[in-house]
Amino acid sequence: MTKIKIKPKLGIEDEIQIDTPVQRYIIISCFRGGSSEDIGTGFIDAANTLRKKLEKELDSYKANINIEIYNIDSITTLVGIINKGNIKQLDIFSHGGTEHLVIGSGEGIGKRELLYASDLSKFNKDSFLKDAIITFWGCKTASNPSRFRKFIGKKCIAEEFANYFKKCKVVGFTGGAIQASSPTSKPDINFIHKQGDDVWFVTWGTVKIFYED
Repeated sequence: MTKIKIKPKLGIEDEIQIDTPVQRYIIISCFRGGSSEDIGTGFIDAANTLRKKLEKELDSYKANINIEIYNIDSITTLVGIINKGNIKQLDIFSHGGTEHLVIGSGEGIGKRELLYASDLSKFNKDSFLKDAIITFWGCKTASNPSRFRKFIGKKCIAEEFANYFKKCKVVGFTGGAIQASSPTSKPDINFIHKQGDDVWFVTWGTVKIFYED
């Protein structure tokens, strides 16, 4: 709800209320850990690190935004979260590959579930606000498929999201993802993340952005 004060010519100040949609900033951790399967707490700690950053940056707008963080275990849960709509930003911490996201952790519903382009029809295309940003923090979500896969029409999962959710910027890594102390750190295989500490994910590849008007 946004309040606007209006001063008519008589100098009497009135206050009116205008309903404005609450913008949703959604952070998803598909595993607790950022290593093999569900070992460690890298992904959930990275999700909380981003949450704290957003809370600080968006504090002055908090009346009109919701920052939501989820640790999920199935595509069905992800669909339910996204289809509520009004999303301004979506960040997903998960394992990934050229043509998929790894959603299931191997412990819950559906066990190890992979999300492919064919699953996108389950999502409401209008769930995202114009110029929303979707970021995948997992490995190779923006890497090129093999020559044969491209020949038969396959695209990387980041590009598939951009094609499906029009007017959204979709960000992914062309290379593998690795834990780091800050989003601008260079990849360092000797970096050690301690449970509960702030942590980010960076790539030894490049960061690639897709957008479909």
